Amino acid sequence: MIRFIRKITTRLAAGTAVALVLAANPIGAFASPASLFIDHNGFNLNENSGWSHSVAVSNGQFVQLYVEVQTQPGMDAVQNLTVKIDLPSGGGKSTATVSTSKAGVDSRSDSVSFDYRGGTNCKLIYEPGSTGVRLDRNRDGTPDHDGPWSSDAIASGGINLGDFGTGPAGGLAQLSIKAKVECGGAVTTTKGGVTTQPATGLGVLPLALTFGAGTLGLALSRYGKGQAFKKREDGLAEVAQSLVHGRQARIKA
Repeated sequence: MIRFIRKITTRLAAGTAVALVLAANPIGAFASPASLFIDHNGFNLNENSGWSHSVAVSNGQFVQLYVEVQTQPGMDAVQNLTVKIDLPSGGGKSTATVSTSKAGVDSRSDSVSFDYRGGTNCKLIYEPGSTGVRLDRNRDGTPDHDGPWSSDAIASGGINLGDFGTGPAGGLAQLSIKAKVECGGAVTTTKGGVTTQPATGLGVLPLALTFGAGTLGLALSRYGKGQAFKKREDGLAEVAQSLVHGRQARIKA
């Protein structure tokens, strides 16, 4: 009977010690190999259609394609983060894929489907020089790169962004390209303008809720200045700021 009581006491003590460790360091205790998250959206520049996973297009129109890649806070960093966008040929979808050389981390992909109106054998043709990248490797709000990318390989072999998720807050990468719709047997439409990043996916609201009353730069990291596409940037930044301030007010109440 005494031995049995001692065993129970020992197990309870061990369980209490584990609970104290988890409470003191919840992120470190549950740290795990990195997981990649990706969001891919399209935008019809001629029709100002709004960002979506399904976009209607016609021959001669231009689309902007956006990719966002994230790792969760507390995850391990990854190496050789590579992002590639496969553009449709003969109809079909555009597919964005992110991969890394880190062992045990699976690649991830997301797609945008297109409704090709009034044409046959449609495809998207990448516009050379249109790749823009905003890279925040450790998600501290200060970009490691913010502007045009020197390579057009994103629509062929992919571009390598190097180490990613190097800080406790994870990592954030945003990429954008422009492409032209070409279809057989269709009337060509007028070339459109340029817009900005979408307010979709793991965007402003999740960032504001995740970081609470933390650094405003974390919530604004996806809308930093110096973007190649700026048309809606200020409005999105204002939305992010109001969400963070609202969260701060609720915490203080």
